[in-house]
Amino acid sequence: MCPFRYYVQMVEDSELGEDELKLLETSYRFVVDASSFDQFIDTWIERFEQIDKQGADQVDDFLVNRHLRSLLDILKKTALEDSDPKDPVEESVSSAADAALVLSPSNLVVALNERATQQWNVLRGAATSLDWLDPSSRDNLEQVRRSSLRRGNQLHSILRIFDAQGDVGLAEVFVINQERHPGLIAIRALDFGWTGKISTLLMDSFELTEAEAEICRLLLKLRETDEIAKVRSASVRTVRTQLQAIFAKTQTTNQVDLIRLLGLISSHIAKRDITASAKWEDPLERQEIFQDSHGRNIAYTWLGDPDGRPALMSHGIATGYLFPSDNIRELEQRNVKLYCISRPCFGDSSPSTHKDTAQGAAEDFFALADHLKISSWTALGLGSGVVPLFRAVQNPASRISGIVASSAYLPFSSEETLEYLPPARRVSVQLARKSTMLAELAAMVAYRMMRIKGPEFIWQTMYGSCKADQDAAKNPDYIALIRTAVSFMTAQKHKVLSRELRMISHDWNDDFLQCPVPVRFLHGTEDPAIPINWLLSKAAKKEDMEVEQIPGAGEMLFCYHADRIIDTVIEMIDRYPKL
Repeated sequence: MCPFRYYVQMVEDSELGEDELKLLETSYRFVVDASSFDQFIDTWIERFEQIDKQGADQVDDFLVNRHLRSLLDILKKTALEDSDPKDPVEESVSSAADAALVLSPSNLVVALNERATQQWNVLRGAATSLDWLDPSSRDNLEQVRRSSLRRGNQLHSILRIFDAQGDVGLAEVFVINQERHPGLIAIRALDFGWTGKISTLLMDSFELTEAEAEICRLLLKLRETDEIAKVRSASVRTVRTQLQAIFAKTQTTNQVDLIRLLGLISSHIAKRDITASAKWEDPLERQEIFQDSHGRNIAYTWLGDPDGRPALMSHGIATGYLFPSDNIRELEQRNVKLYCISRPCFGDSSPSTHKDTAQGAAEDFFALADHLKISSWTALGLGSGVVPLFRAVQNPASRISGIVASSAYLPFSSEETLEYLPPARRVSVQLARKSTMLAELAAMVAYRMMRIKGPEFIWQTMYGSCKADQDAAKNPDYIALIRTAVSFMTAQKHKVLSRELRMISHDWNDDFLQCPVPVRFLHGTEDPAIPINWLLSKAAKKEDMEVEQIPGAGEMLFCYHADRIIDTVIEMIDRYPKL
């Protein structure tokens, strides 16, 4: 049933008050039109303010009634079954008929499809050496890359590439969107597979002659006019004249435009299935999977020195486990092997059977320590990843000797209004506080917006309250890290989002206060989620808790202050080598 038709029927049958109907109207509008996201958030904030004044008991029945369940069902169907994402970065690779990827200025792979993985041996989040690009095309690539960073005309060009078998082919390179994604360029292979049907279509649609259609075929194969002239036993001048006639008939202006047009026609004629965005794979290419005592798959990888001192990373909901490459090299130089576990539902790790998300993740830490035969290690918690660490250290089986926490979440009571949080973040936490069903609703809203507008939109609306974070969310190399983290988080679609929201919304104050190991916090003075003074007051209650303030920083410390995080982990290893 159409969401609005359902809403009209619901209004006719309902005895809900005006405020509840307004809330549902806005919510159903968002299902149909994602551009009403801001109105959706504003209406929920207004309703929660009323709830705070009235008391939760008066509205519980409404918040969990069948109308919101129906809304959730429709939203899940809309978000999960939509195979046509509107996010321009993902669309640039998922709409390609052949290998395609998006690169940052330092050649980090921001997005890619499955054929790019197969043809060019690249992975999301990892740097590519461009060994699949003909050296003669490097200048063309750099010209387009430079144009992506300045206003005015953005270039596009044709490149020579090598496929997995070493055969030479062509690819187009173009700027995605200079305003929204400065510095990002897309490369898409042009595997034409020329057939007689293409020649026929060119002659029928553009009134090309047979000779002109043959010039088009040779242009794709040889590209150079002098080479075409040799094959045709004609002069270069004659070939150029024929190309000018083709440009006029096809309304293209140059060889690059004509090649792109021929690529579209070829793909249409071949009627190839659009290749899907590549599934999650470990960018480090070191992932291993083992089974715990319950038969669950637990995936992990590592950074640094393969023979180094062991440390554990517990990633956050949107941080992933990658650092900039310079910082990864520091781990190797400092003789540290940082194991990065994929918490339940992330990447290739199976869901936990625990209703308590923190406990499920904590038990995975125990299992990994047993699997690796680790007797003691320092643990790093990024963002929400610190929550299961505080749970884990209550049990000696964790083997954790100390905790480093960056942009950590802290326990808060259900009475706190969280007015300092960005509006979208506040609504998500408040929904998660009410019920599991509403936590899933908040998760589906975030999941849908990521698919439509991209992960950067979520960062900017939920995390971008300070200038440092806003700048980081626009940095093309950091965007590669963010999008890799989101791919890691959504490898099993939306499953992890609602569980994480419930975990960070839960009052885990006892785990925090009873922490038996030393803790070192690295925290930005402009962090919007946990104000620095609040963290200082909480840490002051514990003898072994220290706080290092990072001036001007926000929640995305793991991007722009990764060096300080790694230094602190190493300091902790040196200071507390054993349990």
